[in-house]
Amino acid sequence: MKTYIYFISSLLASSLLMKAQTLTQSANAPIPGDVESRKGADTTGALPNSIAGNTATWNLTGTSAINTNTTTFSNSWVNPSSLPGSSLFTSTGANVAHSDSTMFVKSSTPKLEYLGDMMADGSVNQFTNTIEIMHFPFSYGNSYTDNFSGYTYAAFLGGTLNITGTLTVTADGQGTLILPTNPTPTNFSVLRIKNQMNMNITGTGTLSMITGTIQSTNYQFFKTGTKAPILSYDYQTTNIPAFGINNQKSFSMDHDASLVLNVNQLSPNNTPYVFVYPNPTTHYLTIHSNLSDSYGIEIFNINGQQIYKDKLNSEEYTIDTQFWSNGVYIIQFTDEKTNKSFSSKFIKE
Repeated sequence: MKTYIYFISSLLASSLLMKAQTLTQSANAPIPGDVESRKGADTTGALPNSIAGNTATWNLTGTSAINTNTTTFSNSWVNPSSLPGSSLFTSTGANVAHSDSTMFVKSSTPKLEYLGDMMADGSVNQFTNTIEIMHFPFSYGNSYTDNFSGYTYAAFLGGTLNITGTLTVTADGQGTLILPTNPTPTNFSVLRIKNQMNMNITGTGTLSMITGTIQSTNYQFFKTGTKAPILSYDYQTTNIPAFGINNQKSFSMDHDASLVLNVNQLSPNNTPYVFVYPNPTTHYLTIHSNLSDSYGIEIFNINGQQIYKDKLNSEEYTIDTQFWSNGVYIIQFTDEKTNKSFSSKFIKE
């Protein structure tokens, strides 16, 4: 009898698990009034990306902390019509958006579509062929591929870039996620969603020299009762030769702010980005970045001689290069607080 009861209990638990692993429009699509509180994070341990399938286990307890900064950032979902300049997106069906205008979404059965966003500096991304970021209902084993296209008006470049690409979304695993919560690890029953995006960038007009690709793989772990994933991490490879960006790899990670994880907590803007343009250059070189004023820059010629040194003091920093000799130069960025550095290359013609 005990064996029979155990079998029925196990079967019931299994069926409840399967039921919990389905994303639906009513439970998971954002609506005005929703608030997502997140923490940026990093990990010194390897993440189990190759693990997939039914009854999988993703164990992240091998991570370790570097510091204890626990910055929380929140995204509020609102009615798009309440936002300045939103008519660009409401005219194409946006019915929910981030309050800071960084994401305009159209939620209509059975799709959740990303229409674009507006940046504080006046830049705009708009997808005339929208990105279908979710197709409800979605459960383990489901998959689809969506083609998208649109443009970016880059205010700091003063021009437009065309965008095309594909997004493949797969529910490639369900099972147990073990997170290094304090004081002891916690197990969560989750559905893992894998998003693979390939994006092509082509400049127009005065920006026709700019072409590039961005490839990213994002993993999201959903548990019952939460609209947003409790954990999300993303790997990205960027190639934009005109900016001196060649096979540049980056990593980002965030999680539900209610969790206290034994990982390095980062601010949402901690990941550095740098655009150096035009490349090649003739008369001037512009550095557009989110680096703080703790960063210094040094420029070396091909012989290793330092020919320029200064501190970054603005988001957009310009250097007069018209009297420099033609050739290849290395620009090095160094955080004077941590002494960590990275470099980029440009050509003077």
